Amino acid sequence: MTPLKRNADVLKGGFKAPSPKRVKGSEEKRQLTDRNIRFIRRRVSTDPGLPKIDLKDRDIEEMIMKGQPASRPIEFTYAISPLPKALDQGQSGKCWMTAGLGCLTMKILRRYDVPKDFELSQSYLFFLDKFESANLFLNKMIKHRDKSLYDQKVASRLKLPLKDNGKPINFIQLVKKYGVVPSTAQPENAHSMHSMQVNHYLNQYLRQFALKIEDIKADENTIDALKEETLAATWNFLVSCLGEPPESFQFDYVKEGVSYSRNVTPLEFYNEYISKKRDDLVFVTNMPQESAARSFHRFGPLRYNKHMAEGEKPVYLNLSFDTIVSCVIESLKQGDPVCFSSDVCHQFSEDRALLDANLYNLDELFGKSLNFNLALKDEDYFLNKGFEKPLPKGRGFLYEMTREDLIDTGEIRPRHVMVLCAVKLTEGGEPTHWLVLNSWGTEKNDGYLTMTHEWFLKYTLYCALDKRYLPKSLRAQSAV
Repeated sequence: MTPLKRNADVLKGGFKAPSPKRVKGSEEKRQLTDRNIRFIRRRVSTDPGLPKIDLKDRDIEEMIMKGQPASRPIEFTYAISPLPKALDQGQSGKCWMTAGLGCLTMKILRRYDVPKDFELSQSYLFFLDKFESANLFLNKMIKHRDKSLYDQKVASRLKLPLKDNGKPINFIQLVKKYGVVPSTAQPENAHSMHSMQVNHYLNQYLRQFALKIEDIKADENTIDALKEETLAATWNFLVSCLGEPPESFQFDYVKEGVSYSRNVTPLEFYNEYISKKRDDLVFVTNMPQESAARSFHRFGPLRYNKHMAEGEKPVYLNLSFDTIVSCVIESLKQGDPVCFSSDVCHQFSEDRALLDANLYNLDELFGKSLNFNLALKDEDYFLNKGFEKPLPKGRGFLYEMTREDLIDTGEIRPRHVMVLCAVKLTEGGEPTHWLVLNSWGTEKNDGYLTMTHEWFLKYTLYCALDKRYLPKSLRAQSAV
């Protein structure tokens, strides 16, 4: 990589920001002037369609909530049993990891007699995920060592060498390689629950590697030695923060009235006590056909971000929601939980542990400001804005946007991974509510959420489920 020039001429000359382009012609109408602002002030004060509410020092969501939402339904038609204790991901972005651990815990609780508060360690996988991500970053810097620091591929990696965020596929790849351990084998601590400092200082250290290899780019042996030295320092730092990952541990349990105690490795524990299957999960999504290609490339809601050097890209099956829902219901009916990714930034009340597509009335904040059918009554306003003819019919605010609108505009993204544990069906077999295992601790509703089916249809991006619940014609298409 070419280092940044630091000679005297550059420092003496300094740097100057480019001048903004002059706006000419019709572009001048797009500038904010005193006249524009006076017009807006008058409009705001006189337009009855714009809500006049005082939100200062008030909780916005409490102000716009539609009445009192019903409490969560108690009688679910199909439910996982027994349900695990909800994990707490703390101030970190590892929901994809806690959701996966929750699913594995349900399998253990169903098969073995262990304490009701049995947990699998987040810290163990968190450590190994950081180490794998660090190795991947070093590999990328070595691969692109002949490029400038400003090259897009290099700069994008340097911006954030590693982070917490991931997807269920990253969890699957981790446990297949390293297994899992109970939380007693590697307990949680301040840094596994609050990852900012670990990420900050580890990223600082890893960026130095990109600078060090500039002068030795032709010497493969020296580069390999430097990488090994960097990985050793990374492992040592992670041990200091998170503890040493155990090579083996004692697993005590009761099965069919008989007590057992066995020393196992993490991978043996996963393969023998949790899942012998290697390629059993598939990823299903519902992306509107007309926008699927745009959404994948423009916003990347299902984009695969590698966390380790090996591992194949997942395949997503784009299915109808009728098919997805029937598969998920069948999975719960058979006692298998389902990880799903959604956008909890919409229509969610943490205090009420509720996800409801009609929870908040957003018109109370902005009025029907995006519904041009209502705004066309002020014809002069639109003429002043340069519109020569009536605008096309529009929708209201966000809760009236279709799923395709939400995806195309980037309004919804796969921000959070949780676990479907139960479903409530009508007499006709239609789902109305879902029970969701979250990973924000047990303070609210024991860590579980109630989700309406309408919310699921609108804000869910994808589900990960066992391929045996797919229609036979689809089972061979998407093995991980």
